[in-house]
Amino acid sequence: MMQTAAITIHLSPLLPAPLTAAMVASVLLLTAISFFIFRRGLLGRVFVALAFLLVLLNPSLMEEQREPVKDTAVVVLDRSPSQSFGDRTATSDNIMATLQSEFKDLADIDLRIVSAGEKRETRLFEALDRALADIPAQRRAGVIL
Repeated sequence: MMQTAAITIHLSPLLPAPLTAAMVASVLLLTAISFFIFRRGLLGRVFVALAFLLVLLNPSLMEEQREPVKDTAVVVLDRSPSQSFGDRTATSDNIMATLQSEFKDLADIDLRIVSAGEKRETRLFEALDRALADIPAQRRAGVIL
């Protein structure tokens, strides 16, 4: 898998948000007033005020290294006694072989195969719950019963 890197600017203000907003508003108000009263040195005062506000916002560059992980698809195969009627077992084996060949080409999906119903009862959802127990919800690609 290929890693991706993302660089973002993260702000963690040194003061609470309402106080920071009040500071920004007062800097804007004082800049507007000084535009009409003290025109000389206005650009320097504006740069100093912006630098002061930037220090209060406490910016930092963050670089994240991410590696994509595979999603997981679960196939629950019914092996209960009811599958012994007719050619159900052969049909389900053929379908299973087809699914395995289809999922083999998908590099970003991990296929998990679970059998259910070896005893007298099918209980597909109990087998499904066991198969999904260690997979986070955001990595679940789908379920085939």
